[in-house]
Amino acid sequence: MYRPAGTTLDAAGSTRSMKPVNRQQRSAETKPAMASGELGSAAITQGYSVLLGETRTLTFTNTVPNALVAGAAPALPAQPATPTSAGDGSFHYRLYVMRQADLEDNPISVTVTAPAGWKITSTAAWERYSSTVVETATDGTTATLSTPLAADLIMDVTLVKG
Repeated sequence: MYRPAGTTLDAAGSTRSMKPVNRQQRSAETKPAMASGELGSAAITQGYSVLLGETRTLTFTNTVPNALVAGAAPALPAQPATPTSAGDGSFHYRLYVMRQADLEDNPISVTVTAPAGWKITSTAAWERYSSTVVETATDGTTATLSTPLAADLIMDVTLVKG
C-alpha cells in the first residue's frame, strides 16, 4: 500500500474468517513493514494468504506528516465539485487509495476519525481518472466510504477545530 513520503506505520492488525491449513499458507504471512516504493514513495508491505471463500481484513494505522492542509483544498485533475472552504478556518485531509492491478474490484472500507477537538464538516470521494463520485458519509466525528475498489480513489475530508 503506497503512502506519502515520511509516513510511519504505528500499528497493524489482521482478522480472518478461516485458519491457514498448511505450512505454505502460514509461511506466506509476513509482518507489515515500511519500505521504499516506486518513485521514492513510502509503501507498507505485507505478505498474506487468503483462502478460497475466506474473508480477511487488514488494518493499518499510520501517521502522515503534513496531511492536513489549511484553507481551500488544491484542485486536482478530474475532480468533481467539492465543498470549498477558503478563509473559514477549515482544513482538508486527502486520502489517495490506489487500486492494485492484480486485484479485481475488492471491496474496501475507509474510516477517517477526527482527532479530539476537531469536527468533520463535509466529505467527498471520487474515482481519480473518471470523476465518478463515490458515496461517503459523516456523523461529524468520522467520515466513511465503502465501495468495490474498481479504480484509484481520492477522499477529501473537511475539518474544523471545535
